[in-house]
Amino acid sequence: MTRKKRSSRPGRRRPRPRQKGMGRRLYVAILIVGAFLLCLGGAWLLVRRRDTGATEIEVQLAPVSQLSEKVRRAPPVVQEAYRFAIANPEVPECVKHSWTTLTGN
Repeated sequence: MTRKKRSSRPGRRRPRPRQKGMGRRLYVAILIVGAFLLCLGGAWLLVRRRDTGATEIEVQLAPVSQLSEKVRRAPPVVQEAYRFAIANPEVPECVKHSWTTLTGN
């Protein structure tokens, strides 16, 4: 028994062959994007490394002796807030002005 050759069906299309070099182009594009991202990350790290200077500001606080007895019995956070307000009287005024501006009271 011999096999018959199949003839191509009239309504059926053959699959298109892959274009040559597409895999290579994709590989090169991925390498370029990867190298770019690596350089970008390295540059970001260099910028962050130089940005580690002293960022703390020394705040002036009034001595504890200037606090009233009631405030001295308060928690340390409250004492610190009062000491700051006594040493920097202009700051609470700015906060009060900002608060009245925001609330309209």
